[in-house]
Amino acid sequence: MTFLTLEEELMYFATKQKIHEQLERDVKTQGYMLIEPSFFEDYDTFTRMNPRLKKETMVKMIGQDGKVLVLRPDVTTAIMKQVLPKWDQHELKLYYLSTRFKMNDLNQIEEQKQFGIERLGNGSKEATEDVLLRGYQVFENMNVDYMMEISDSRWINTLIQEMTSDLSVQKAIKNWIDYKDRYALDMWLRDQKMTSEIQVLSRIFDLQGTMDHVMKKLEDIRLSDTLMTILNDLKRIESRIESVGYLKKTTIDLSMISAFDYYDGVMFKGYLKSSTQPVLRGGRYDPLTEQLGRKCPAIGFTLTLKDLVKEVFQS
Repeated sequence: MTFLTLEEELMYFATKQKIHEQLERDVKTQGYMLIEPSFFEDYDTFTRMNPRLKKETMVKMIGQDGKVLVLRPDVTTAIMKQVLPKWDQHELKLYYLSTRFKMNDLNQIEEQKQFGIERLGNGSKEATEDVLLRGYQVFENMNVDYMMEISDSRWINTLIQEMTSDLSVQKAIKNWIDYKDRYALDMWLRDQKMTSEIQVLSRIFDLQGTMDHVMKKLEDIRLSDTLMTILNDLKRIESRIESVGYLKKTTIDLSMISAFDYYDGVMFKGYLKSSTQPVLRGGRYDPLTEQLGRKCPAIGFTLTLKDLVKEVFQS
């Protein structure tokens, strides 16, 4: 932000500190403990685990041993690498106030201060819903106008895997959906034999709104048992959200894709009224723990603080 006076700048930083303190206070009362992740990741390992993340956005450097490192592009990965080798399998609740780094479009290093929570060792539906609702409560407690989008990563993954085993095609389809490239997707679909999966994929950008709307869009297509199970899971989550009064702040979006490939289950993104990009991202990421050598249930979210502070300060 640009400040016209010193007083205005100091007021901004006072707002920032107040928000940080409130976020920490809220999660501490729920048993979350602070952790500070390491700054560096091995480049080859990180890119292998996240093949869809653009390499040009990573801040790279050379370590003393000659290995290529990246400056913390993702806090969750850093925390899991730090925690899992020492973890004794009891339920663990962690939170962080940390920074991730990326190269922006001007080829400059951009620092993003983030707050987040990670809940390990509990794969129950109740734990999933608890973390999701804590995302809502962040916005509710700050009294800001927001919207939450919810999906399940298994939906896109299952749909594509039922269509093709070609990993390059799977990656291309995900990219088209992620970038909302209707033209490229339609061109590819034109050459495919009509199946139920192709029918679903042709409507993927219309599968948004309430679950009733989504189900109506799919009512003439015979879905596999796996896909139906995923839809029923989302209906249950929507019912839970409705029970606490947040349904009007919720949209189901079955075209949701994450740049990080470690999600496996519910995913969610939170938007502020003034933002075009999500300021909160989260979901269940059990496969990440398995890639790091110790599979366990894991779910969490991360919040970009700059956008939230700006919204609260200007309101």
